[in-house]
This record gives sequence, structure tokens and C-alpha cells, in this order.
Amino acid sequence: MSEFANNKMIHLVNPMTNPNGGSEKRTMDLKILLSKTCQVKLWSDRKYSPFLKRNVNIHRVRWPFLIPRGGTLVFVGAYFTVGRWLGSCNPSRVIVIFNTPEAENLYRLLNTLKKNGLDTKVDIVYASNYLKSMIDLPGVIHRSPIDISRFAPKTITKRNQIFTVGRLSRDEINKHHPDDVLMWKHLADLGIKVRLMGATCLEHQIPKNELIEILPAGAEDPREFLHTLDVLVYRSSPVFLEAFGRVVFEAMACGLPVVCGNQGGYTEEIENGVNGFLFDSTCSAIDMVIKLKADPALVCQIGKAARQTTENMYSAEEMERMREFYTS
Repeated sequence: MSEFANNKMIHLVNPMTNPNGGSEKRTMDLKILLSKTCQVKLWSDRKYSPFLKRNVNIHRVRWPFLIPRGGTLVFVGAYFTVGRWLGSCNPSRVIVIFNTPEAENLYRLLNTLKKNGLDTKVDIVYASNYLKSMIDLPGVIHRSPIDISRFAPKTITKRNQIFTVGRLSRDEINKHHPDDVLMWKHLADLGIKVRLMGATCLEHQIPKNELIEILPAGAEDPREFLHTLDVLVYRSSPVFLEAFGRVVFEAMACGLPVVCGNQGGYTEEIENGVNGFLFDSTCSAIDMVIKLKADPALVCQIGKAARQTTENMYSAEEMERMREFYTS
């Protein structure tokens, strides 16, 4: 550890089971951010994704022999249970990142920490103002770190031959709104190409249409997929509120106008009609897409404002403030 000026050890804990999960991506990007000044280890206490293992070094918890010891213990998410290995860690500090909208999960993890005598060492990080408003506990708000130098606008400015909208997410039914099938069908009927990555769970509901392309989650690199779109259209099921909506900001960083449902953590950064659009009904979403299709200048204007929003969100100063929080 002598190569690091502040001599800090940070342990990031996450199941790392889903290569397309927002929490897993947050964990990996947080490791990259913090590794610039600290020694960082990534831990999982269950069977993790072999794909993720090929991209990042994951340490498997094997109590009592191999566990994160000392330093700062960071739980990237509160949605997973923690095993008895926690009682032997003896960290100097614990950080809990609350990034899913189930308050009971956070309280469960905090209770587990208390049983292990760690409650006085805990700091809470909220993924959005919305999540913080749910919980009557102090904490800071950190956006999921995104490398906007990677998610950058495509250099070729030539428009798609056919106006193309799409979305990407985990391939789970609760990531999709019940009315999405109707919306995609209607847009295709208008001659708009629809690309859906992470939507094979809807395949049996969507009639065959040469303008609708359905891909499994992770079938294409997210950046390359976004570069095939003119507009990202995104909302999730009413039973699954997006606490942050990482993919929305990846699309904005790529200079895409986003047309999003008006519920979710991402709404805190979207000013309707300025750097994106927010809708409350399927008809409104379709009207917004039609408006953008008819006005290439508006697509460019909103896309540039979207990119500027992410540059402000992920400025060097903002990322340094985030890093200092973990390493202080």
C-alpha cells in the first residue's frame, strides 16, 4: 500500500451476479474511481458472474479464512443479505449505498450492522434525493459514477436512414411498463425503427415486425447500442421505481434526447423540453417522439443540452468530491 499517499484500504461488497445490473456497474466504476488514490478490493459472498470476473478482480468471501478486514467497508446496495463473516471484519468505517427503493432492505442491513457493533461507524449514501426523502436518516447523495469520456456522442453525425428509438435494461419483466408493448407497436406502425436490448421477456407479447428488433441484455456494448439510436425512450414498471436510472444518463452523455416516464430518480436532472422530455402517458411519449422525428434541429439541441448536463454532473470537481468522501 505504500504506493498510495493516504494508505487507505477500501473494500467494496456486492453480489456481482448480474453483468447488466446497475449496482454491479456502480461497483466497478467506483473501484476505478477510488483505485487512483487507494487500494481497493471488490468482494462477493456468493456465486458471482464469470463475465464480470473476466473484467474485474473479484475476491470470494470464504469465512473465516478470506474476508475483508479493517479499512473502510462499502456495501454497494442494501438489497442483499450479509453473512456471519461481517462480525470478523473489524472495519474502521462502514458506508452503505442505498440505491434501490425498498426501505426495509436498508433498515435490515443497518440492524445487522448494529448487531455486530458497527452502527456507530456507518455513513449512508443515497443514490438520489427521492431515496433520501424515503428515509429519516442523515446521509449524502452520490450519483452512480459514469465514465462520460466513454459514453460520448458518436463522431459520425450522419442521421440513421430510418429514425430509430430504443431502450436497454436488464431482461426482467418488472423493468418494463405494461403499456410499453403498445407504444413500441404504435411507433413501428408510424415507420419508426425500434431497438430493444434486454426485452426478450416481452418477445411473446410483441407481434413480428421488421421495424422492431429485440435483443437479449448485453447483446451489444451499451455505448455502441446507444450510438445506433436517435432517441432513448425509457420508463419502468410502476412496481419498480428507478432510484437513479443509470442508462438514462449514459444516453444523455452520448448526446441523445431522452424521453422518459415522469417517475424515477433521473427526473431530478431532466428539465422537460430543455435537456430531455418527461411524459405521464403513452400518448404523450408517442407525441414527443413524433415531434423529435419531425425536427432534426430539436434532436441536436436537446442532445447537446443532455450532454452538457452529464458533463456538469460528472465534472472533475464533482468526482473528486465523491472520491474524498470515501477516502477521508
